[in-house]
Amino acid sequence: MPENERSIETGALPDPDRIRRVSPNASFTQDLGSELRKAAQQRMQSAARPNLSEVVVELRKLVQLLRRTLVPVSPPAAFVKELGDQLWAEGIQLDEARQQRWRWLMVGGVVGSAVSLAGVVTAVLLKKRSGHTQANKPLGVA
Repeated sequence: MPENERSIETGALPDPDRIRRVSPNASFTQDLGSELRKAAQQRMQSAARPNLSEVVVELRKLVQLLRRTLVPVSPPAAFVKELGDQLWAEGIQLDEARQQRWRWLMVGGVVGSAVSLAGVVTAVLLKKRSGHTQANKPLGVA
């Protein structure tokens, strides 16, 4: 079993010596920088667009370089568990906030409907109380 998988299962941190061994040294970084500068200068000097096959070759070189230098790092199991717990708690809080907003919308709808109904009932009662029992007649009819 690879070391990074063992560190996930046991919760152990990766070996610092291993990290130092796979970290790029200063000369590698300088060489990479000079190669990138040289390639950029060549690209700037050539007026023509690069050939697609040249771009593919350059990208493959970059991928190989990255594969040689970058090493997969696995987080400790304790970190993964803590992050999962935090995300779970935040999800619950968001769900509770959503439910609370829904309750307030429902209460607002019920109160608004009750106020509208009370207004209609009040208007009908005031109309009856004032004695206006006359039926609606078309305009122009006396």
